[in-house]
Parts: sequence; structure tokens; C-alpha cells
Amino acid sequence: MIPGLNHDRFLVLVASIAGASCSASPTPAPAEPEPTRAVATVNVPSQPEPSEPPGPPVETVAISEGQPSACDNDRGPVTCDDFDPGCEGGRWMCRSLQSGHGYRLGPAREIAACFAGLGTRVCNIQARKGCYLQGIRTACPEPDAEAPCREILDRCRNERSPARFTQQECVQVLSSLTGGERAWAQGAMGPSYEGCRLMYPVY
Repeated sequence: MIPGLNHDRFLVLVASIAGASCSASPTPAPAEPEPTRAVATVNVPSQPEPSEPPGPPVETVAISEGQPSACDNDRGPVTCDDFDPGCEGGRWMCRSLQSGHGYRLGPAREIAACFAGLGTRVCNIQARKGCYLQGIRTACPEPDAEAPCREILDRCRNERSPARFTQQECVQVLSSLTGGERAWAQGAMGPSYEGCRLMYPVY
């Protein structure tokens, strides 16, 4: 204790010093937290790589399976339903065409239709001959008939027997026929005592 200082004053002095010490060193306030920064995520679509400019549109053609060609010497059927000649052996004339005897089905179809249009006149062989020729003219010329017809025309010129038919007509006759009938016509159109004529079977 300080001399000359009574007990009560000493306690007041100690309390004052303690209070001053407390006020001189204040307790620091806690630091405020830094504000949180919000980050927005944006999905940016990737740009497609440049491609070549489109070309012209491709034209497609649908193909029907089983559809026959526009020119077909073997395309039937041959119809004899409307054929009633009323003469002996008349029905056989159409039935032979229907079975493919001698003539191929394409020309035979046209011949049979001509027969039906003749009615009873079909019993006349000259009338039938016109129907056969009409059917022959609808035949598709086939390449394998070109060479034989050139040979026929060459033989006619060499024999000084002018042909009474053209190369095209000869080709259509051979293109219309099949088997032995084709071989017969090919030989019959050559030079003969009657000259070079267009020959085809008539039944």
C-alpha cells in the first residue's frame, strides 16, 4: 500500500486503473465476411462446321418389278374368246396363235384381235393374210434378225432379182416368228423362181 493512502482510496484507485486499462484495449469486432459472388453458367451451343453447298436434287425413278417392257415380242396373252368364225377349222387358227405355234405371242395377240374383227370373213385366206401382216408390223425389230436379212438382200442383188420388201420388213418378219417357221421364212424370202418376196406363214 502506498504510504499516506487509506484503504478506501486505494481500492478506488485500483478500480480506476483497471477501468482505464479495459477502455484502452477494446476487443476488436469480428470481421464481416466478404460477399459471395454468384457465377451464372451459360451454355453456348457449338457452331456447326461449314459444309459444302448442297448439289442439285437427284431424280429418282421408281421401278415396278415384273412390269413388261413397252416392246416385247413375247408378251401375251392371246385372246380367242370373241372369235367364232363359223367355218371348219376356224377355231384352230386362233388356238394355234394362243399356243405360240409359229408366231410369238406379241404379234400373235394382234393377229387374233384382227381375226375377231373380221367375223365370218376370217374364213377367207386373203382376209386372214392381211391380219398376219398387220401383226407382223407391230413386232419389235430384234438385232439378231439384222444380219440374216442383209444376207437375203445381198443374194437377191447378186441374182439380179430385185427384192419386193425392205430390210425393215424382213427384220420384222423374222422377229415375229419362232422355230421352224422362222427358218422357213428366212429361206423362202431369198431368190426363187418367183423372185424375192416377203414371205410369212398363213394358216
